[in-house]
Amino acid sequence: MNDKEFLNTEDLWPCWPYLPVKKSMLNVGIVMANNKTKVFLTNLFDRDFENCETKEYSSIDELIADGWVVD
Repeated sequence: MNDKEFLNTEDLWPCWPYLPVKKSMLNVGIVMANNKTKVFLTNLFDRDFENCETKEYSSIDELIADGWVVD
């Protein structure tokens, strides 16, 4: 299963409604089920999503093209 299929299949998300994603070991983020095109630049241990930096994309394809992969 590729990253796009995994992002679109919430039943497989181990920490639903959150899905960890990464670009590198130091560049991590969270995608939320209610908005799969926004990456919250934080990790699962920091639940203060409203105050963290985000990166928005127009589609899941654009998010993946920018280098994000399911972690």
